[in-house]
Amino acid sequence: MVDHFITFDVVDSADTRAKLSHIAHEVTHLFWITLQARADEEANIAVNKTRLLNVLTTLKSSTSSRLIHVMVQTGTKHYMGPINDPVRSTQFICHEPPFHENMPRLPHPNFYYTLEDVLESYEPSLTYSVHRSSIIIGLPFRYPGTRYTWEHFCDMTDAGVLAQQHVWAAVTPKAKNQAFNCTNSDVFVWKSVWKLLSKLFDVELICGI
Repeated sequence: MVDHFITFDVVDSADTRAKLSHIAHEVTHLFWITLQARADEEANIAVNKTRLLNVLTTLKSSTSSRLIHVMVQTGTKHYMGPINDPVRSTQFICHEPPFHENMPRLPHPNFYYTLEDVLESYEPSLTYSVHRSSIIIGLPFRYPGTRYTWEHFCDMTDAGVLAQQHVWAAVTPKAKNQAFNCTNSDVFVWKSVWKLLSKLFDVELICGI
């Protein structure tokens, strides 16, 4: 049983294979909560698809593979489009909230869509669940968002609640091959809340935009 961190370059297929192949027979569930952010959405798609494929290929190619379920963490960008893309963020069309899991994909490149397509390509050899959270709270943070998120309504996802949803989906047959939103349902505007947080923790007001 692995009880320590394994360090490797997940973009490098050879390094991924070298570091993970010897534990492929032990891994039954994969919790994919990592990403790399690049300059634009096409670059995001390329690097994040490669990363997930490298790990899945290594874990599934073993003749003794036990991998049966993959949980992928995405978010509300699924419904809002590439809000961090320097060009498309000024042009995109998004769904109106409240967001529902069965809403159709938007007509924009989105690496979240690509990750879901990768998972579907492995059916029926494994099942999966997609977890679309809002902004995740639970750790100290400074405001990381854009002017759009600073000025528009937003909601949040408690890290503990999200973790419980991941575990539930991992062991619940009815949750297989589905996507789940996960938010606290409280709506606010960051430019108001950030001032309150700064006063609460007695820190300098930094909006980060």
